[in-house]
Amino acid sequence: MFDRASAQQLIDALSCVTLLASAAARTDARADPLNSRMRFALGVLAAFYGLRWASEASGFGFLDDASLLAVSVVPLSALFLIEGLMRRHAPKVFKIGVAAGAMVAAGVVIVSPLRSAIPHWSLLAYEITTFGGLAVLILTRRRDSLSQQENVLLDAVLVAGLGLVPLIVSDFMDAAPVGSSGLGAAATALVLSANAHSRREAARAYLGLGLFVAVSAAAAAPVARALDLPWPSGALRLWAVLYVLLLAAGALQSLLLARRGSTSQAFLQALAASDRATLDGLLSDLADQPLLAGLRVLGPADLDGLDPVGLIDGLQTGPVERALSGAPQDREGRAGTSPWTELDELLSRHDANQALLLQRTPLRIGLLTLPGGGADTQTRSALAYFQKLALLLRPEAQA
Repeated sequence: MFDRASAQQLIDALSCVTLLASAAARTDARADPLNSRMRFALGVLAAFYGLRWASEASGFGFLDDASLLAVSVVPLSALFLIEGLMRRHAPKVFKIGVAAGAMVAAGVVIVSPLRSAIPHWSLLAYEITTFGGLAVLILTRRRDSLSQQENVLLDAVLVAGLGLVPLIVSDFMDAAPVGSSGLGAAATALVLSANAHSRREAARAYLGLGLFVAVSAAAAAPVARALDLPWPSGALRLWAVLYVLLLAAGALQSLLLARRGSTSQAFLQALAASDRATLDGLLSDLADQPLLAGLRVLGPADLDGLDPVGLIDGLQTGPVERALSGAPQDREGRAGTSPWTELDELLSRHDANQALLLQRTPLRIGLLTLPGGGADTQTRSALAYFQKLALLLRPEAQA
C-alpha cells in the first residue's frame, strides 16, 4: 500500500537529490560572494532530508537525531543567505534570537530527556518566527541600494518562502497525507538557480514550476485511480512524489549541462543557440551558464554618481578586466600607473573584476567576479563575443 511513510521516503530522497544537484551547480559556477552562502543553505537542507530519509529507511534512531540537528540550523542558514542577498546585516537583536533558537533546538536534541518535555510544535514556531522576520527584512529593504537583479532575486525568494511555510506545517501534522516541506525546499533551490535578471525571467521560472505541478497532477489522477489508491490522500501522495521527481530531474539535467565540455566552449554553444531577438531573451537563455554565474546587470538607477559617457567609452572596444585589490586605491593615481577611472570605481563598488557593456540606451552594464583574479584567453574571447552580440540586439525595457 502506498502509505504516508513510503511516500515520505521517496519525497525526502528526491528532495535531497535536487538540493545536492543545485549545490553542486553552484560549486561549479564562477566565483561569486553569494555562492558560499547558497551552498551552505542548500547543503544544510540536503543534509536534513537525506538524514531523515536514511532514518526512515533504516530505522536507526541516531539518524533521526542527526536530522533534527540539521533542521535546527535551517533558520540560521536562511538568515545567512538573506544577509548575503541584501548585502547588509540583519538587526543585532534578531540575529541573536535566531542563533539562540538554533542552539536551544540543538540542545534539546542532544539532551534526550528534554525532547519529551518540549512539544515538537516549538520547533515549528521557531522556524515560522524566523522566516517571518526574514520576510519583514526583505519587504522593508532599501531597494535603491540594490541592483535590479538583486531586487528581483529577493522578491523571488520571498514568494518561494511564503509558499514554503504551509508545506513546512504539513510536516508537523499527522493528519496530512504527507510531509511536503521537501517540495518547497526543492522548488526554492531551482528558483535560486534560475539567476533571474528581471521580473520576466522570475515569472518564467515560476511558470516552469507551475508546468511541473500541472504535469504531475495530470499524471497522478488517472494513475491513482488505476492503482485504486485512497482518494484524495493517495492521489495527493502520488502527485507529490511525481512533482519532486520532475524537480530532481530538472536539477540533474542542469548540473549535467553545466559540466559538459569546457566552460567557454559550452558558453559559446549556448550563445549560438540562444534567443537573439532581444537582450532580455539572450540573458534568460544564458542564465544557467557557469561562465555567467553571479552576473549582475546594472541599469541607470544602479550607476549613481558615475558618468554614463565615461563608462560607455571605457567599454566600447570590449569587456574590461581589473585585478581585485580589496579596498579602493588612491583615486588620484594607482601607485604611479594609470589614473582612477569611472570603471575602476564601478568595479570597486561591487567587488567585481570584469565589466561588459550590454546595452547603450538605456545603459546596461554586466559585472562578473571571475576566479583567480581574471580570465584566461578563451574566456576573454567568449565574453568579448557575448558583448558584441548583446550590443547588436534590439533594446527592450526591463519588466
